[in-house]
Amino acid sequence: MNAFYSSYHLMINIIGITRYFVIFSTIDEISINFLSKIINLISYFKMIKVYLDDLRTEPEGWVLVKTAQEAIDLLITNDVEEISLDHDLGEEENGTGYDVITWLEKEVYKNNFIPPVIHIHTANPVARVRMEVVAKNIMRFKG
Repeated sequence: MNAFYSSYHLMINIIGITRYFVIFSTIDEISINFLSKIINLISYFKMIKVYLDDLRTEPEGWVLVKTAQEAIDLLITNDVEEISLDHDLGEEENGTGYDVITWLEKEVYKNNFIPPVIHIHTANPVARVRMEVVAKNIMRFKG
């Protein structure tokens, strides 16, 4: 895992925490400057585009993840505006794009989760059809 990737996930966690509470003991010039930077970072990182693939390079402006769990972890932050899914992710422990889209379907149906825009870029024709059916269900549940 590279340093940017680790820092990015740390920032996502910080953003999630700062949305719910900020504790101030004293506000001074340094605190105001720091909070201003945090607010700028939150607005910069607010919505992301996730590209799930084990082989392809992500398009500019997208965040590359290589496992189903990494994609789900980012979806849980509720900061994903678009997701593009490959199906086959190499090793079995990486999961599949189908795992991600069925997770989304369950969350939309059971928990009123607001799904991102979904793109499917897999080259696997059978998996593409299965994933498109689930994507249509998600849009139907979404309303």
